[in-house]
Amino acid sequence: MGTRDYAAEVVKILDPENKYFTSKVISREDCTQSGVKALDIVPGSKACTIILDDTISVWTQEDRENIIEIWKYNFFASSSPDSYSSCKTLTQKRTDEREADGTLASILSVLKDAYWEFLLMDDEQSGLQPDFRRILKEMRNEILRGCLVAFTGVPPRRGWISLWQVAEQLGAKCSTVVDSSATHVLAVHCSPSVAEWALENGKLLVHVNWLESARFLWRRPREEEYLLPTRS
Repeated sequence: MGTRDYAAEVVKILDPENKYFTSKVISREDCTQSGVKALDIVPGSKACTIILDDTISVWTQEDRENIIEIWKYNFFASSSPDSYSSCKTLTQKRTDEREADGTLASILSVLKDAYWEFLLMDDEQSGLQPDFRRILKEMRNEILRGCLVAFTGVPPRRGWISLWQVAEQLGAKCSTVVDSSATHVLAVHCSPSVAEWALENGKLLVHVNWLESARFLWRRPREEEYLLPTRS
């Protein structure tokens, strides 16, 4: 959605030797719909296309199956991270995302896996037409498979319904009942009784950012990094 001049300057930074993009850059001036991104101006089949974007809502509904949503790159202090907690930007932390397992590294791995599945699907014996949309849906559905997430203490202002949908898209089962069937108890803040129950029953009491990390990193995050205190 940037202007052609802006895109050209970014390409100079990302591809100074002009090895990758050459003239294959689409900008705002090329779009057929004002304020909306669409694949109608991208050559080739939609089944062979993957979109990387940090904002799904700017795309037409019919193209959203092609999207891998990535975390916003909140580097400067003027950024406003979309999070349940008060997160610092990278400049405030005086660091950058981790090279080995940060967002870019994680998504590169997802792209490679998706491409491999695409090649395997392109087999006459499979009876299936290769389609990244089907592949991404199946990959996403495996991320939290086997998890039963109990929602508690999620502020209405953010709304846990959308998070519930995210969890189901990632393959988890969801409930508002905190009982022995739950593998994870998801919360921002929880009552002392829930915390005590989780401790006594060996359940994982995790902050909602655990779910958001799974959504954007396309893997089950280490619960140890998102545990809520079970003792006051």
